[in-house]
Amino acid sequence: MRDIDTEWFQEQARIKFGKVHPDGRREGGQNELARRMGLDPSALVHAFHGRRKISLAEVEQLSLLLKVPLLEVLRRAGVEIDKLKRRGLV
Repeated sequence: MRDIDTEWFQEQARIKFGKVHPDGRREGGQNELARRMGLDPSALVHAFHGRRKISLAEVEQLSLLLKVPLLEVLRRAGVEIDKLKRRGLV
């Protein structure tokens, strides 16, 4: 298992759900993503920083909400895709 790509997840949340106000303030992003996933925002922050495991159901939700392929979410979550391929799991 590799490290989770925290910056990528944060950036994806900002791109898809963040808002920038005229004065430059940002809001939304991870909080909005967590809301849509039915999670407390702190649970998502802990997951993105590797302090909480991400369930397969959450990986699927992230893929759908961020509109990125499931394998990309798994890879960015630290799953070694090549290992899964060698085992015939993907």
